[in-house]
Amino acid sequence: MDFNSPFILQCLLVITTVTDGSATMIDVFSGSSAKFPVGVESFQNVPILIWNNNNCSMTVENDALLAECHPSSKRWLKLENGSLVLRRVEREDEGNYEFYFNNSKVFFTLKVFEPIIDARCFPNGTAELTCDVDSNESLTFEWLLNNSWLNAHEACIKDGGKKVRLEKTVPGEFVCKVKHNHGLMRTRPIVLSCSYGE
Repeated sequence: MDFNSPFILQCLLVITTVTDGSATMIDVFSGSSAKFPVGVESFQNVPILIWNNNNCSMTVENDALLAECHPSSKRWLKLENGSLVLRRVEREDEGNYEFYFNNSKVFFTLKVFEPIIDARCFPNGTAELTCDVDSNESLTFEWLLNNSWLNAHEACIKDGGKKVRLEKTVPGEFVCKVKHNHGLMRTRPIVLSCSYGE
């Protein structure tokens, strides 16, 4: 195969581990979109595309790349304004990306921020829940208990909503909703289970 030909292998897409430190960091929240600026406006003049990641198959449809790694896992990278856009980013999408377009390479490291709940039980029967998110962005926190807003009678909300102090163990599923500049995300539900001994 002649790799110097302008019509053969003009665009090669590979997801791999980048270790030389030249990768551009892309930080996104779980559920939002990641944009990889690749400087390509259209796939019309690109006859061959290859995605080489764990035997994923890849196809091009209307300026979008579809990767299928197994029957239940399909991910789209849509080309918009010179960037490949991955929508509804999940924690599993985190990692290093290497793109080859028209004989040039660009490297990205995708970091996905997802809130988690840290639960602490105290000997006096109280408990504290903390919603942790690694971010420098301004965030607003809200708490749900069994899909309803947690009210002041059930808890003491402090630290801008990031922490909740429960005067007694409350049965049910707790979820932390985090609002940020580009939308909102939710933690996975947890059930608080404290045993205090005798």
